[in-house]
Amino acid sequence: MNQAFLNSIANESQTDFSLKDMTKVAMNYRDATKTVKSDHAQGESQNINGESFEVVPSNEMQRISNEIRTALGLNTVNLTEND
Repeated sequence: MNQAFLNSIANESQTDFSLKDMTKVAMNYRDATKTVKSDHAQGESQNINGESFEVVPSNEMQRISNEIRTALGLNTVNLTEND
């Protein structure tokens, strides 16, 4: 277990887990990092009422939604532009 890592986040977190509990979670899920898939929603920067926003088109939101649905074993949803 990486004690330096635990020490670095100690002041930024609160839990009722014991060190033994945290070690067990870390050991049981450390292989999960090998299957992490990264993605991002591609949008356009827009200035709306003086505030900067990243506006994501509906077809991109649908793509991301379907990626998550697929990863969870759920059916994907196909929407038309008019939906």
